[in-house]
Amino acid sequence: MTPPPRNMLILLGLLLAGVALVAWLSVRQIYDAIAPQAHAPTGETCGGVANSSCSPGYMCEYPNTAVVDSVGVCVSVQ
Repeated sequence: MTPPPRNMLILLGLLLAGVALVAWLSVRQIYDAIAPQAHAPTGETCGGVANSSCSPGYMCEYPNTAVVDSVGVCVSVQ
């Protein structure tokens, strides 16, 4: 059996590089889709009559309301 021609090996290498590139881009796209969840609310409430504050690294986000003493939710500053 004769070894495959050099051109065939080059084409195989390019094909494998293309597959690796597509896989890498897919992983990055999935990561970019998941990343916004890092900014999701903690579920911790803030503001209100007691004017409670959030943990370090979080800020109070209030709903769109006209109520002066409304209660907000702590969200990540990042």
